[in-house]
Amino acid sequence: MKDKRYNFEYRGYKYAPETVELFNHGKKINIDKNNSMLKEWLVCHNLDKAIPEAKRIVRKQQKRDNIVYTIGFKMNNGSIAFSRVLFTNDRFDLNELMSIYNRLKEQFNKDNWEYKTKIEVGDIIPGQKTKPKIKYSIEKITKQPVIVKLRYNY
Repeated sequence: MKDKRYNFEYRGYKYAPETVELFNHGKKINIDKNNSMLKEWLVCHNLDKAIPEAKRIVRKQQKRDNIVYTIGFKMNNGSIAFSRVLFTNDRFDLNELMSIYNRLKEQFNKDNWEYKTKIEVGDIIPGQKTKPKIKYSIEKITKQPVIVKLRYNY
């Protein structure tokens, strides 16, 4: 049975390995200088060495793309308040993390460092219009920042 995750195609000029481009299901794979031998193997039609290396590159890019980092603040109940919209792919990009921290801090300052959650309380009876009672739970946010690692499954 053929593995459907990989469908490699390559294009380029035979006498210039630097022009070779590799595609998986039509998406271009970024080949950096560390994998320069891959282009030479493709030009020489040495697929026994080229295909496993191409699979490694694809898996590495897929792993890296699914993990993102953001800044969060601890709350008094032990949970963490963070934004799913503000994130970076690189954990060590300090400028980006600092800008996320400043934007969240500014927002929490506006809200007096409180996190308000809405809870609907009441019985819902089928066939009758009932208006549920709304209660708010307010949690205090400490000013202690943490780095939050999120994994997205596409």
